Amino acid sequence: MSAELNGAIRPAYFAALTSYVTYEALEIPTSHLQSIRPDTGVPQREPARLPGQATGTIDPPNAESMVVLEMPLELLSIEAHQVGTDRRVTAIDILSPVNKQRNHEARLDYLRKRRDLLRSQTHFMEIDLLRGGERTPLDTPVPDAPYYLTLSRVERRPRRGCWH
Repeated sequence: MSAELNGAIRPAYFAALTSYVTYEALEIPTSHLQSIRPDTGVPQREPARLPGQATGTIDPPNAESMVVLEMPLELLSIEAHQVGTDRRVTAIDILSPVNKQRNHEARLDYLRKRRDLLRSQTHFMEIDLLRGGERTPLDTPVPDAPYYLTLSRVERRPRRGCWH
């Protein structure tokens, strides 16, 4: 998308991808834990003991707790900058499922970023092509639709256009 945009806005502006990393929790049902086996294994030899080295054993645990497994998730945005000054003129965000999960760290971060963009001198476009999840808040109700695109132009704030 940034390459296509560059074809249309150069030579006065350029578009670049920006990224940040968040973490997505992996949910593995307890019933599946016993059935997970690696495809390959690495045999280990008994480690050699040094003279005088003490060894010990540990009792089995009294209880077990699960640790949330998380995997890094890179989220991308597009920013258009003015050539020469490198001033950011437009930010474009395409929402990810984590941006629409209530109380997810990535949603809270995104809403903060969105608020900062709407307070700045940067045009801001938000593209929501996801049917599920919680929509980002709009001050005025709009018709219900599966997809939304909003555009906040600096010179029209506090108004913003919404296409559904």
